[in-house]
Amino acid sequence: PLILAASVLGVIALGIILVQPFKASHDRTARRPSIAVLPFTASPGREGPAAWAQSMPLLLIQSLSRTKYFEVVGADRVTSAVQSLHGFSGGEFSTAELEHVSRETGATHTVTGTLTRAGNGFVISLAVQRPGSKESFPSRFACADEAELVKAIDRVTFQIKLDLGLTRSEATRDFDAMGMEISTPSFEAFRLYCEGRRLH
Repeated sequence: PLILAASVLGVIALGIILVQPFKASHDRTARRPSIAVLPFTASPGREGPAAWAQSMPLLLIQSLSRTKYFEVVGADRVTSAVQSLHGFSGGEFSTAELEHVSRETGATHTVTGTLTRAGNGFVISLAVQRPGSKESFPSRFACADEAELVKAIDRVTFQIKLDLGLTRSEATRDFDAMGMEISTPSFEAFRLYCEGRRLH
């Protein structure tokens, strides 16, 4: 009986060892898309919008985190990955730098953006990319003022979902009941509220 029991356990252990690599390979293939929102850059000009460019990624992460179709890398992990770049001093990210951030965070896609002054308003230039491939989706959003800049987060989020392959109906229905309505025209107030909510 002892020899029989040992044989059965040996067969089970061998089966687990043989199946594990196939399971891991399947998990990697079936893994949901994940996205890392990188720090935005601010084009120089009159009243350079550096503070708004710094806040946009946090607001996008907050908004994108409500999706049920893909994962969103937290701001802390993105910051850590960017800080690990050698010789990076801000500005636009190179292809190699995007691939580095993708590896460090485990993200399948990255979002980069530039915020530019346009008269009294702003223009958001966005790029959703899949590092390691030629897959890239650029888009632009015009905002008349700061209040429109805050409300543009929903438009930008919707476009990112389309860039990741969601249909319009899927993107429209993709929401979290815990979402909140923006009720302040102050971009700084909304940014601080989101930061406090995240820390809490």
